[in-house]
Amino acid sequence: MADRQPLLKRAPWAEDPNGLLPPSRIRRRRRPSTFLRFISIALPITLLYCAYKILSAVPLSEFSLACPRTWLETFRLPHPNWPLEDIPLEELEKIAITYPKADRAKEWSRYYTSGPHLGGKNYSQALWTKERLEELGFETRIEEYAIYVNYPLGHRLALLKTSKHGDGFDVEYEAKLEEPVLEKDTTSGLKDRIPTFHGYSASGNVTGPLLFANYGTYSDYDTLLAHNITIAGTVVLVKYGGIFRGLKVKRAQELGAAGVIMYSDPGDDSRITPQEGYEEYPEGPARHRDSVQRGSTMFLSYGPGDPTTPGYPSLPESPRQDPYKLIPKIPSIPISYADALPLLLALNSHGPLAKDLGWDQVNLYNEQNYTITPMWNVIATLPGTLGGTEGIVVAGNHRDAWIAGGAGDPNSGSAALIEVAGALAEMRKKGWTPIRDIVLASWDGEEYGLLGSTEWVEDHAKYLTENAVAYINLDVGTVGTQFLMSANPLLFGLAHESANKVPIGDPREGKTIGNTWNGDISTLGSGSDYTAFQDFLGIPSTDMAFKNDVQDAVWMYHSNYDSFSWMEMFGDRGFVRHEAIARMWTMMLLHLASRDVLPLNVTEYAVQLEKYIGDFQGSEKVKGVLSLEEFSAGGASQLQNMAVHGNKVNLDVYGNPTAFRYGEMGSMRQGRHHDHSSLPKEEHFCIKPLPKVFSSLTKAALDFSRKLDSLVSAKRVWTSSNPDAPIPSIWNYIPRLLLWRQISAANKALRTFDRAFLSEQGLLKEREWYKHVVFAPGRWTGYAGVVLPGLGEAWEDADLERWRRAKEALKKCGEAAREVLRGVKFWCE
Repeated sequence: MADRQPLLKRAPWAEDPNGLLPPSRIRRRRRPSTFLRFISIALPITLLYCAYKILSAVPLSEFSLACPRTWLETFRLPHPNWPLEDIPLEELEKIAITYPKADRAKEWSRYYTSGPHLGGKNYSQALWTKERLEELGFETRIEEYAIYVNYPLGHRLALLKTSKHGDGFDVEYEAKLEEPVLEKDTTSGLKDRIPTFHGYSASGNVTGPLLFANYGTYSDYDTLLAHNITIAGTVVLVKYGGIFRGLKVKRAQELGAAGVIMYSDPGDDSRITPQEGYEEYPEGPARHRDSVQRGSTMFLSYGPGDPTTPGYPSLPESPRQDPYKLIPKIPSIPISYADALPLLLALNSHGPLAKDLGWDQVNLYNEQNYTITPMWNVIATLPGTLGGTEGIVVAGNHRDAWIAGGAGDPNSGSAALIEVAGALAEMRKKGWTPIRDIVLASWDGEEYGLLGSTEWVEDHAKYLTENAVAYINLDVGTVGTQFLMSANPLLFGLAHESANKVPIGDPREGKTIGNTWNGDISTLGSGSDYTAFQDFLGIPSTDMAFKNDVQDAVWMYHSNYDSFSWMEMFGDRGFVRHEAIARMWTMMLLHLASRDVLPLNVTEYAVQLEKYIGDFQGSEKVKGVLSLEEFSAGGASQLQNMAVHGNKVNLDVYGNPTAFRYGEMGSMRQGRHHDHSSLPKEEHFCIKPLPKVFSSLTKAALDFSRKLDSLVSAKRVWTSSNPDAPIPSIWNYIPRLLLWRQISAANKALRTFDRAFLSEQGLLKEREWYKHVVFAPGRWTGYAGVVLPGLGEAWEDADLERWRRAKEALKKCGEAAREVLRGVKFWCE
C-alpha cells in the first residue's frame, strides 16, 4: 500500500521535480480573466454576424460549386482600395470623349460598305470584326445559328390592259425593278449587287385588279371596307411609311388580297424635293426617283426571330414550326417611285374610292429560294472584376444590310462599335477594369427580322435573366443632324446625363448632344435588336441615332444609294456624328459598367407608370400623339412641321411617328362594320385598382431611392475629399465589405426590377412571344411602341374578358415589382 500513488493534484512545482527552476519560472495554470472570456465569445459571434450580413445580400441560388467565380466574388470588393477610386471616373470620361475619331470611323465605314453583306452571306465581315475586337484585347467568339430565310431568284411586275379583241391582255407597262448605276456612287454598279426584293415575301405569280390603299394601315383598309370596296383578289399598291411594311402585307392577306406592291413617295420627303428646287441624288440631296426600299415583310409585332423556332434558339437540331404564323403567304415586291408612276396614272385618281376595278390588271411575279442557312453573331467580352455577381452590360449593332452599302443602316453603327471597343481598350491601358462584364455584339440577320439577336437571347435566356443589367443598342448611328433616343424609363436619367457630357465635334466649341436635343425619349417599339432584350426578357434597353431633320438630305433607306458615297457627300460630311454617337455609346457603357450604384432610376419608372395609366383613363387625347386614322389622313409629308394639339409629332429615324394613340373602343373588332349591337358599354372597362397599385409602387420606389442615397452618403465618408477619411486596409476590410454587400443587394434589385413586369402567358391573341405587360410594339404599327398593350388591345377589340385578364396581370406585376424593392434590407431599417 505504501507504493500507491496518492489521489492528490500535483503541486505546481511538481513540473520541476529536480527543483532546478526558481518559483518565478515555474509555469502555472491560471484561470482566464473575464475580459479574455468575453473576447473568446464575442469575436466568433461578431465574425458570424458579419458573415451573415455579407451572405444575406446574396441569394443561395447564386452559390454553385459549378461556378466558383460567383461565391468567391461575394467576399471581394470591386478593387482593393474600394470605396476609393483607382482611376477617377472623370478621367475615364475624358477617354470616352477624346478617343473616338472621325477619321478612323470613316475608314471602318468604308470597309463595311465596300461590298454586299446580306444576312447569312457575310462571314468574311464577321471574321474581320472578330479580328479587330481581338486586337483590342476582347475575348471574342463567333456564335452560329441555323436560320430559315429567303434569297431572291426572280421577279416581274407588269401593268396589263384588255386587248382590243377582248380575248386577253396586252402589256401596257413593265417595271424595271432595278436601281440604275450612278457614276458618282462607287458601290451602285457592283456586279454582285443585291436585287430588289422583300425578306420573307412569298413566292407567287398572281394577276388581279390594281387597288391603291394609301399607306396600307389598318385604318386605310378600313376606309376601303367602309366604302364597300372589294379587296379580295386585288393587287394592292401602298406607300411606305407610318407602320412596319410586314403589317401592310398582313392586313392585305387577311382581307384576301392576291399580292402587295410598295413604293416610296417623294411627296413624303418634306421640302427636299425637285418641286422645291432640289436636285436628285447624286447631284443634290433629293431622293433619286429610281431608289427602292428593300426590307422584311415578317409580321414583326407578332414575334421576331426565326419564324420556324418561335421562343427557342434556331440550332441545327431544333424542331421547326409552321412559319406562316409570322410571315406572309402572298407575294410582295418593292418598287421605285419611277416604276410606281405608270400604276398611279392608270388609277386615274380613283384611289381608295374606286368602285370599278376591272379596267386594269397587274401581273406580279415573285420567286424566292427559302433555305436554312448559318448566321453568325460576333460576341466580344471584357471581363469585369465582379461580373459573376454584379452582372453584365450588353451593347450591340447589326452588321448585315440589304445592299452593298448600308452606310447609314447599319454600318454607321458598325463603325461606331469598333471605336467604342477602342475607347474601352484605351481605358484598360490606364489600369481600369470595369466592375461588371461588358459584352459587345455584332449581330447578323437583323434586317430579316432581328434574327441573330433574337436567337442569341433565346439561347442564353437563363443567363441573361439572372445577370443582364441593360442592353444599349445602336442600329443607325447617323443619317442626319437630329439626335433621338428611345429607352426604358429606368435609363432616362443616364441618357440625359450622358448627352449633356458628350460634345459634337470639337469639345471647345461647346456644342453637345444634350444642348442640341429636345430631350424627348420615346417608348421602345420594335424594328431593331433591342426587342428581344426588352420585350422578351425584361432587360432595360435603349436605342439612339442621329436622324435626318427637315433641312437634311433625304436618306434613301434600304436602297443601293444608302452608300459610302452618299454618307460622304450628304449624310455626315466629315463623319463628326459618327464620332459623336461613338462617344455617347461609350459614355453610357462606362457608367453602367463602372459605377458602384447602378444608374437605373426606379422612381422614374414608377412615375411613368402612373402617367401611362392616367393617360389611358383620361378623356382627353394625349398631346403630340396621333391615331392611325389621323396619320393616314394627314400623311407622312405633313408630320415634320405638323403640330397636333399644340405639340410637334416626334418621328423615328425612318420618318415614322414614334407613338400612336389607341383607337376608339371596338375600332379593331372583327365584323364591326356589320354589327354594332353587341358592343359592351365603355363604363364596363374599369381601370381600378391599377391607379392604387401603381401609386403604392411609386411610394416604394421613393423609399428605396431614399435608402439607396443613404448608402451613397456612407460611401462618401471614405472619399479622398473627406480629410478624415480612413485609409482602406486589411484592418477595415470587414466594414468596407459590409457596405459593398449592401450596395450589391440594392443593385440586384435594380437590375431585376423590370423582370417583374413579365407575364409568362405573353400578350395572348397571337402575340404570346411578347412577355412585357408595360411595353411592346403596337400590333398594327410595328415600329412605334405602345404602353399597357394588353389593356389597349382589349379596348380596341371591345373584349371585356381579355381586359380583365390584362388588368389582373398588370396588378400582379405591379405588386411583384414593389416587393422586389421592399425585399432589400437596408441598415437603416
